[in-house]
Amino acid sequence: MVIGLPGNALVLWSCAATRRRGIPMLLVFHLALADVATLLTGPVYIRFLSTGRWDLGLAACRGCNYICAAAMYASVFLIALLGLHRCLVVSRPSAAVVAGDRAAQLAHGAAAVTWLVALILATPSIAFRHVEDGHCKRKHSSTAWLVTHNLLETGLGWALPLTAVAAGYGLLLQRLRRTRLARRGRTLGLVAAVVVAFAVTWGPYHIASLLEVVAKLQKGNGPLNRVARAIRPPATALAFLSSALNPLLYACAGRGLCHTAGTSFLPRLLEGSTVFHSSLKVDVKMLVSSCLLCSSFVLACATIFFGFHVHKLDCAQFQVLGSDHPITATVGGDAVLPCHLSPRMNAEHMEVRWFRSRFSIYVHLYQSGQDHFSSQMPEYQGRTEFLKGGVSNGNVSLRILRTRLSDEGQYQCLIKDGNFYEEATLELKVAVSGSSPLLSVEDYQDGGIRVGCRAAGWYPKPEMLWRDFQGQQLPSFTESTSQDKNGFFQVEKTIIIHKNSKQNLSCSVQNTRLPQEKDSSIYISDAIFPEVSPWMVTFFAILAVCLALLIFLPLIFYRLQAKHTTELEKRSAEIRERDMEIQKHAAELRKFNPCSSPPS
Repeated sequence: MVIGLPGNALVLWSCAATRRRGIPMLLVFHLALADVATLLTGPVYIRFLSTGRWDLGLAACRGCNYICAAAMYASVFLIALLGLHRCLVVSRPSAAVVAGDRAAQLAHGAAAVTWLVALILATPSIAFRHVEDGHCKRKHSSTAWLVTHNLLETGLGWALPLTAVAAGYGLLLQRLRRTRLARRGRTLGLVAAVVVAFAVTWGPYHIASLLEVVAKLQKGNGPLNRVARAIRPPATALAFLSSALNPLLYACAGRGLCHTAGTSFLPRLLEGSTVFHSSLKVDVKMLVSSCLLCSSFVLACATIFFGFHVHKLDCAQFQVLGSDHPITATVGGDAVLPCHLSPRMNAEHMEVRWFRSRFSIYVHLYQSGQDHFSSQMPEYQGRTEFLKGGVSNGNVSLRILRTRLSDEGQYQCLIKDGNFYEEATLELKVAVSGSSPLLSVEDYQDGGIRVGCRAAGWYPKPEMLWRDFQGQQLPSFTESTSQDKNGFFQVEKTIIIHKNSKQNLSCSVQNTRLPQEKDSSIYISDAIFPEVSPWMVTFFAILAVCLALLIFLPLIFYRLQAKHTTELEKRSAEIRERDMEIQKHAAELRKFNPCSSPPS
């Protein structure tokens, strides 16, 4: 703070006093703003370190961490833009030359977008910060949130931007080697030093985040978790110091210009090498000495903080060990969650906190030699017992009375001694054996008999099997599973059996978590199966013939009658035709014999 605030204030004043500001000047201006924002939170953390407690409330806890996270994202994005701009200037000088007003617009637009993105990406720092037990802590509701938050912070806040800058510098060095260009501007080396300083100072912090992710995925019980926690405090302090390094780098890189340019050395340093001139050669010794000075400063601070923290860990270091396999309990019974210290030591004056998803609302709290129930979860009130018999030997196990289905899940056993704490994760599984299987003969189906088997009140879902008298498993015809309002399972299976095959049946139900099995048997007699009588066959055959006759005889009669009617009509028509011919011949005969008269 003593170096960073005045140094960054000088950078801001120098940039603001410059009339014509190019892209590097404006990016450095916003970079200094981010550093100042981080350094302004310093007094708050100094107060916390001096008192050992966070007494400024939740708003200050979340606000300070949000400012630091936003400044981190803004800094790395601005440094990446600055580095890529330098690469563009060196590789394509003609394409990088931009008019003053346009350059200012581009720089301001890029800075505005950078700050907007940084403010959005920093929002998890608000959601995952809580004040608990006098400390401002990062607390995630689940492992998935912790992994997502840490990977997002490390990827977008460190790895990806610096990788892009490193790739740009690598391509630039290849181009310079091919063109054998020996003249380079100071700005290129200065920006490279800024990038390296940011990568070095923030590297341990993000490495600790990655170690925390791996440790959490491994249930948090391994030595990796202790390493991550040991690295986190000094790495955070080292990252905080990065805000004070940039003014030192500017001063070291531009010390040759301070005598000639005065307070305007920074604009000349940043803008003087946009186009290469013979007067602006690389001062290799100057840049090397600057990097060595900053590296020495960083290493000295890191050594002090790591040494202090390691000494603190040596004073109070232990492991918290739980069960490496799930604990199984029956509904209504008692469950003991084992947890102990390693090496074995007296835990009577330590804080032992059993909790589930939320740290503040606990399952059971043992503190200062007494049990505390003020913030105990309502569903555990009157159902927990801290086993004090082994506390002096490091045993801090917890008994849960009258276990319920809702008790199933993960539990955290956290032990705290002063400012040092460790925790272990345990898993409790609940099981219950329900009713014995009930067998029933349901109906005739597909030439056989359908038999059903039902069992209710089981948890978790049981395994139901049909077997014959030899113990061979039989395939089911249908299967159904349901769950009642209390969470217990009811399973039903049916099977179809035929005469003289598998008439001795047994149905067994087994709990997948408990070595318990219940079964029932049934014998299906031959008399139950339907018998087919020969007389019945004859009767049904005659009945079928009669039905066929009743159906087909009327049809045949109708067809014969229709045929007979057609023939009669045909003959009647022929008779009428003959009568007409006879009458015609009679009329002709009367013409030849007029004396004849028609008969009366």
